[in-house]
This record gives sequence, C-alpha cells and structure tokens, in this order.
Amino acid sequence: PAVVLPSFDYLLRVPTLSCTTEHAARLRRDEEKMKGELAILESTTPVEMWGRDLDELEVALADFNERRVFALDKNIKMHAPKRRHKKEIVAEKRAKNKAEREQEEKDEKKAAIEKKTKKVVDRKIRKTARRAVALQSPASKKELSQMLGGVTPSREAIEKLKGGVTKGAAGGRG
Repeated sequence: PAVVLPSFDYLLRVPTLSCTTEHAARLRRDEEKMKGELAILESTTPVEMWGRDLDELEVALADFNERRVFALDKNIKMHAPKRRHKKEIVAEKRAKNKAEREQEEKDEKKAAIEKKTKKVVDRKIRKTARRAVALQSPASKKELSQMLGGVTPSREAIEKLKGGVTKGAAGGRG
C-alpha cells in the first residue's frame, strides 16, 4: 500500500502580509477571544442555550407582531423581514473586526508615543538636575523648576532627580 503524504501547497499560497509579527499578534488576540467564547459556551448548559434561543424568538415575534399591527392599521401589505445573505453577515463581521483592530493599533501607537515622550522628558530632567548639581548653576535650577511645573526642588530632590527619579520626587520650595 502506498503512503499518501499531506500536501503543503497551501503554504506557498499564503499572502506575504500574513507573515508579519503584527498579524501573528492579532491572531493570538483572536485566539484568546475565541477561547473565552468557547469557555462561556462550554459552561452553558443546553437548557440555558435553549432558553436564550426562546428569548430571542420571543423578542423577534413581538417585533413582527408590532409591525404587523402597524401595517394593518395603515392597510399596508406585510412582508417578512428581508433575509440577510451570508456574504452580508460576513462582510459586516469583517468590517467590525477591522475597526476593532484599527482602534487597538491606534491605542498601542498612542501608548508607545506617550512612553517615548516620558522617557525623553525624564532624560532631560535628569540631565538638567546633574548640571544643576555639578555647576551649582542658578540658571539650571530655574530651568529644572520650569520643567517641574514651577516647583523649586530642594537639594535632596535634585540629587534624587539626578539619579533617575521622576517629577513626583521633587521636594518643596527651598
């Protein structure tokens, strides 16, 4: 008997954009989301699922009856709601997922910019604090005071700032 080996041709047709770290991270997030949904489904009993389905049917019937009564009052011929095609539903889900991904990417970029800005400011404060200590320069102390929002740091606070502690370590006026 001949042994049939699996074909890996599909790997050659994978788009190059699917091979990025962002795409891999997105797939991991989707996996976590799906695992959460699976856990919810696994913890739900068939009776609970059936109850939810009945609740949804009840709401849909109430809506249909409301529209029917309205149509009868207006003498309008009643039609069942337009059935949505699978393509429409899938396209809607894709658009929603794309919007969520874009928002996540915006949030990640914003956090990275804030982190980088904080590093730059902290570095500048430490540099100015070192200059203020080394040179005993009133101009450096004034510049440091402006960076800290008008608070004139004490000598101890300048030493702490020089060592890398951020704005919260500035002492009182003095």
